[in-house]
Amino acid sequence: RPDQPGSGLVADQENDPAASRRVEQFGRIGVALTIIGFLLSVAGVVTRALAAQRAPWGNMFEFTITAMGLFVGVYLILVWRAGLRWLGLPVTLLAVVGNGLAVTVFYVAVAPLVPALHSVWFLIHIVAAAISGAAFNVGGVMSILYLIKKRAEERGTIRGYLGRVPDSRKIDLIAYRFTAFAFPL
Repeated sequence: RPDQPGSGLVADQENDPAASRRVEQFGRIGVALTIIGFLLSVAGVVTRALAAQRAPWGNMFEFTITAMGLFVGVYLILVWRAGLRWLGLPVTLLAVVGNGLAVTVFYVAVAPLVPALHSVWFLIHIVAAAISGAAFNVGGVMSILYLIKKRAEERGTIRGYLGRVPDSRKIDLIAYRFTAFAFPL
């Protein structure tokens, strides 16, 4: 029954200080682990650049690990500036899948750039593509959350994780802003 303690409703967490503290503690642990993962990702991109002796964006593996690092970096900025810690679950899930694909499917050994990529536009293009890719990923994750949250709001069944997510209108606005930023870039 929803009115019994321990039913998993957000209202129970708000009424139970111990449950609220536990959720807050797990949230902080999650952000701390995400920061550690982000720093390790940045270290991986930097060491790849040092091994290649060039910007690490010459193939799909290097682009993917860079874009996923930027994606998580954008999320961490959103946590710091806007308090969007609730976005951590889908962000880290997508980052794990993206990095997993990079390592298992896209991986290639370090090699020099092909002659067509020896241009100043190489850096401009890849940096813009990685930044817009990160913004599109945030917008995409937000859009998926919007659809899930909107459906739950219409049904009146907002429980658990969805109870911590803002209303669907705010999610839609954030998704729109990220997509509007990324599209022209």
